[in-house]
Amino acid sequence: MSKYEKYTDIPSPKKVFPNEYGTTCFIKNVVKAPNVFIGDYTYYDSETAPEEFEKNNILFNYPIFGDKLVIGKFCQIAHGTQFIMGAANHRLCSASTYPFNIIGGAWARIAPAHLSELPHKGDTVIGNDVWFGRNCVILPGVKIGDGAIVAAHSVVTKDVEPYTLVGGNPARPLKKRFDDELIALLLALKWWDLGPQELAEFLPFLCSPDLKNRNKKSFARKRKNGETRPMKKIFLPLKQEDIETLQAGESVLLSGTLLTGRDCAHKRICEMLDKGEQLPFSLQGETIYYAGPCPAPEGKACGSCGPTTSARMDSFAPRLLDLGLKGMVGKGERSEEVCRSIIKNRAVYFAAIGGAGALYGNAVKKSELVAFPDLLSEAVYRFTVEDFPCIVAIDCRGGNVYTKNSER
Repeated sequence: MSKYEKYTDIPSPKKVFPNEYGTTCFIKNVVKAPNVFIGDYTYYDSETAPEEFEKNNILFNYPIFGDKLVIGKFCQIAHGTQFIMGAANHRLCSASTYPFNIIGGAWARIAPAHLSELPHKGDTVIGNDVWFGRNCVILPGVKIGDGAIVAAHSVVTKDVEPYTLVGGNPARPLKKRFDDELIALLLALKWWDLGPQELAEFLPFLCSPDLKNRNKKSFARKRKNGETRPMKKIFLPLKQEDIETLQAGESVLLSGTLLTGRDCAHKRICEMLDKGEQLPFSLQGETIYYAGPCPAPEGKACGSCGPTTSARMDSFAPRLLDLGLKGMVGKGERSEEVCRSIIKNRAVYFAAIGGAGALYGNAVKKSELVAFPDLLSEAVYRFTVEDFPCIVAIDCRGGNVYTKNSER
């Protein structure tokens, strides 16, 4: 038995109301909008129907407009706090901001379409362990870092740095919560990603008011020992809610089904699309592994199957991402265009280990030819994999392990 396997009554993130008060609601379980992604244990606390958070607190949310609201894990949102989505804006590029088109009548025919004229501020992204006081307003496109605190009645119009206290209208930085050393340790630790039992063990340190040398040493020791933590398991096909939790630099184990495809297969796919032909498989929600498997030895589903250089697929990848591709697995850096497309489509790029073809071949439990048999090893196969080790190289927010100055 692991040293962490001792608590049987850890609160479940799948509960709507986790305690007896009836005012605290884990909102991941009640928000259904397809463009809103909320992490485990994030709650909204209100005396008035907290389960109606989506209706009352996410305003002007029209998924067709194209923006998203992403809220991390363990956030604490007090009564009345509201998130304003991009469709709340009015046209700013003309003499009048009045939305004639949506009023109706002749105006609807004469005035330009409303949504297409609105300014796009981008996605609103809230980090982990962020505390919002009562009646805050978060404007479209704002990014708030991990561990930040937003004082009651604040209007947040600009990005907020991690572990910073902001307040006012408009909200301004009031102070850093901790010194730079402790902030760096906490950001590297990412305690919100600890497993349930390990987090329970760590709570005495996490909740201690002693933030000087003793707790800094505890955080540093936890970070140093992080390599002993079980790798995060991710199941394929990818779920959007899982993609939103991934951060560049994380080690993961993939299990489920993915497609294979190298440059020849990608070229064939795009040629078919150019001709208006239907692909022999759907890209929607799929993950592609940039590899060409060797013939399978007796008793194996696949031979050696290491990753190829991902840059070979850079000219094709944005188009496939626009068609619904959600994950890519390969080796090496990606172009700026691919990085932008990953962010645009809220996708993810995993880096596999070069030179580890035998390891990856052993992780393949089933292999099925899907398309383009004339390409031989470069044909498209569907693999069923188990505990396929990767690193999150580029996450859906643009975190990039290959970028020299990446915050991750």
